[in-house]
Amino acid sequence: VSVSDYRGKLNALSAAFPTANVEFFAQPPGPDGHVLYQFILGVSENAQTRVHYRTKIGTFLRWCESRNWLSQHPNKWIKLGRVCREPPRVYTPQQTEALLRQFEKDCPRLLPFVALQAFGGLRPSEAARQTVERIVFAEGRLLVSH
Repeated sequence: VSVSDYRGKLNALSAAFPTANVEFFAQPPGPDGHVLYQFILGVSENAQTRVHYRTKIGTFLRWCESRNWLSQHPNKWIKLGRVCREPPRVYTPQQTEALLRQFEKDCPRLLPFVALQAFGGLRPSEAARQTVERIVFAEGRLLVSH
């Protein structure tokens, strides 16, 4: 998680509540629900995005609570449903070959990056961190750090 990810979400919160201090969010919910819950619902229709906002803002508010700047954490009032994710799509061997050939033709420098994901199951962020030094050619292994 990057600092800019936190900054973006906290900037959005600050823009929505420009005069509020941290203790403002410790207030019990009103008739329309808690102000943070309403804010998070208004951020996006995407459930995963709302969960991300709740997590990042919640982490910030826990930090404030640890410094006694917040009397109680409002997360108990902000209930978001579980995110139902689609199952991952698996390419057929023919689709994978076509994808790799296209990268080989149009952008050969990215071919190892794509191949690590296709055949090694690495996430893009994991594939981006790999270096030649992490490949053990004699054993046919790749040392992956998270």
